[in-house]
Amino acid sequence: MCTVLVIEDNETIRESLAEILRMEEFDVMTAPNGESAMKLLADSKKKPALIFLDILMPDMDGVEFRRRQIELPEIRDIPTVVLTCGDAKPDLIHEMAPAAWLQKPVNVDEIIQLARQAGAKVEQL
Repeated sequence: MCTVLVIEDNETIRESLAEILRMEEFDVMTAPNGESAMKLLADSKKKPALIFLDILMPDMDGVEFRRRQIELPEIRDIPTVVLTCGDAKPDLIHEMAPAAWLQKPVNVDEIIQLARQAGAKVEQL
């Protein structure tokens, strides 16, 4: 089973995405901000095949999380999909170098498709 990490400070969005992914038979980890996500990744033996990452969050925002992710060899190559509210600057998204970016409200079919693609890549390894 493929694992997906959802990093989102809005509990309703975070839990909705997690539930949708669980219904599609993904193993889902969640975190309310980048700092919690870093701790979760450090403590977990299981690494996600894909990360859905909000940009605006307290404690550690998505930009800082992504910067730190890229610096750490053990999680650097995990594809990351950035979730934006539409006010994110194109230069910022480019700097974050995500595998993809989606504008909120997100399209459920796109979320599922991206997760399935990541899962398929993991299965090929």
